[in-house]
Amino acid sequence: MEYDDSEREAGKLTGLLDYADALRRNLNPQLEGIAMRLRDEFVLRRFSAVSSDEGATLSKANMPIVVSPMREEDIDGGIRTIQEAFANDPYNLWIYNDRSKIDLNRNRISLRIRCLWGLRNALFHVAKEEGSDKVLGIAMWIPPRAIDKPLTWGEWFWNGFEDWRLWGNQVVMNLQHGRGGLNVKRYYIWKARQAEAHKEVWTDPKGYYFLNIICVLPEAQGKGVGRALFNEVTKKADAEGIKCYLESSRDEPNTKIYEAMGFKLVRGMDCDDDGEVCKLYCMVREPKVIA
Repeated sequence: MEYDDSEREAGKLTGLLDYADALRRNLNPQLEGIAMRLRDEFVLRRFSAVSSDEGATLSKANMPIVVSPMREEDIDGGIRTIQEAFANDPYNLWIYNDRSKIDLNRNRISLRIRCLWGLRNALFHVAKEEGSDKVLGIAMWIPPRAIDKPLTWGEWFWNGFEDWRLWGNQVVMNLQHGRGGLNVKRYYIWKARQAEAHKEVWTDPKGYYFLNIICVLPEAQGKGVGRALFNEVTKKADAEGIKCYLESSRDEPNTKIYEAMGFKLVRGMDCDDDGEVCKLYCMVREPKVIA
């Protein structure tokens, strides 16, 4: 009986699988350790490529990345980046749990309001490919507030005005466009758990640089964009001797990426709505001593 080509290939494949299975039984303990180390190395290389000494300009695979302050004309690209990067984010799926009610137009309006607030009140950066206007990633850091340093009258007035301005814009948006699928109950559950976490974790009187949002377009991940955005503020924090803080909505691979940049997990945050839980991960970075 003669075998056709497909049968010969099947026979070869069966032999290879038997051989591989024998190797696995004999070498499994050693290989498992190697595989775990390779996996961790791949994660760090894939999602947090090492930046150049300058920090603001990176180059990997012929893709120089430039980080600069966010401008109003960058907001549309920033909104697109946020919506694409967080489309399947666990927090996003939890707080917008009824996907049939999602209104992306209302979401864009909400994000524009927040971005405009960030331009005036936060350290807001954008990453682009050199020579291009396409936004690849954004990061918004809320600056620290020293506990032992009272606000000046000017700061007190400005902060109050900005809080009311943000609130007023959001009220108008909700009246015109509704909630856009936002689960309001879950939003307030999250805010309550976040306030508890901040009270427990934020004990340094100097305050913390709070990473309110960071995201990178899926197509640009693994090219140093995220690390470049981090470095823009972590260098400043190191120079000032101030800690940094973030909340991650994913354990793997995010926490390992942030650990590679000096952050340590200090607390979990369980947002529980009748058994449906969104878990967040609170991380703190100690300032590096500059020689």
